[in-house]
Amino acid sequence: MRVGLIGTGAIAEKHAQAYKNLGFELVACTNRNAEAGRRFAARHDAEFVSTVEDLCRHSRIDFVDACTLPELRLPIVEACARFGKHVQVQKPIATDLPTARKMIEIAKKGSILLGVVSQHRFDDASIFLAEAIGAGRLGRLLQCDCYVKWYRPPEYYARLGKGTWKSEGGGALINQRIHQLDLLRWFAGPVKKVFGVWQLGSGTRSKRKIASVR
Repeated sequence: MRVGLIGTGAIAEKHAQAYKNLGFELVACTNRNAEAGRRFAARHDAEFVSTVEDLCRHSRIDFVDACTLPELRLPIVEACARFGKHVQVQKPIATDLPTARKMIEIAKKGSILLGVVSQHRFDDASIFLAEAIGAGRLGRLLQCDCYVKWYRPPEYYARLGKGTWKSEGGGALINQRIHQLDLLRWFAGPVKKVFGVWQLGSGTRSKRKIASVR
């Protein structure tokens, strides 16, 4: 297949390598930073185009891969729907539920496929466990627990927009832990209720918030 990339940051490099491994052709890319976008295009033997609209209307592109921060994805899905291009976005799909639902509705009305990257469903261990649960080899599932101990250094969050409510919808929970939450959803089935507790602490002063979504 032939791919168009929107955004040429760190994750785009991983996607470009993955497409090469699959035998897909990276046709074109775009970036708000034109200089960075042109360097990326040159490294991957692709065409650089100036705007998202130019990429979405490109005649040789089969689908669009949005490697951008979450806050920028809604207009990308809108453009893809206008030009009839299927689109894949990075996780999370959006920073809030209303935006996510709007993106899904736009894709439906535009008759395009909208995918969200959840690559750990393709891990050998994940596939093995999902098949074991589905076949009943582990008996009736009563409880699932998830502990995530990934570490991101201060330099990771020093980049523009990283870990902010506006651009990413928060920090480690929505950006990294979403992978494990996705696996729990896959293993255990549909979610009836979501309940969250988090604490912001500094010395002896702290704030605690509780969120619940059905």
